[in-house]
Order: sequence, then structure tokens, then C-alpha cells
Amino acid sequence: MTINMNSERIINTVMKRVERSRIIRARLSAAMNGLVAILSLAAFVPAIGYLMGTASQTGFFTYASLLISDTGSVAHSWNTFLVSIADSAPLMGAIAVVTVVLILAASARSLSRSMASLSIRHAI
Repeated sequence: MTINMNSERIINTVMKRVERSRIIRARLSAAMNGLVAILSLAAFVPAIGYLMGTASQTGFFTYASLLISDTGSVAHSWNTFLVSIADSAPLMGAIAVVTVVLILAASARSLSRSMASLSIRHAI
């Protein structure tokens, strides 16, 4: 009978350590994902600034406003217009913004999963 009591105590001790390890891992994951989310949110403002700056330097806004203001001439010479707008498109700025948004979304998703995992573990 003492063997059963000892083995139950050992199993309970091991299970508590495993659960403690899982909680620590989930907290660390939540902290890292939160840090990445904050950093990517902070990087969003400069990325938007870079996108707007390159768009204004290349004349992209001029071509875009031409599309709205004079659709007749754009329709008449659409192939020239498309080449001009493709040439002036701020691709690097757009890539930077999309990258920051994707990193922010991925870290927010992981953060919410980590937080849900923590709240489920504490509820048990």
C-alpha cells in the first residue's frame, strides 16, 4: 500500500512540474509575441512615412489623381497610363508596409493563442 501512495505522490509531483513548465513556456511565448507586436506596431508608422514619401517623390499621386480627374484621357491612352503608374509605383514602400502588417498580424495571433492557453491552464 505504501508503494501505491509513493507512486501517486511521484506522479503528482511530476505532473505539477510539467504543468509549471508549460505555464512558464506559455508566459515566455506571450511576452515575446507581445514584444514583437509592439515593435512591429512601432515600425508601422515609419513604414507608412516611407511609403508616402516615395509615392510623392515618384509622382505616383499625380498619376492617381489624373485617374480620378480626367478619366477620358486615361481611357484614351490607357496603355501609356498603366506604364507610367507602374513605373512610379512605390513598390519598396508597399512591400515594407505589407511586411510590417503581416508580422503584426502573426504576432497578434500568436499572442492571443498564448494568452488563451494561459487562461485555460489557470482555470483548470
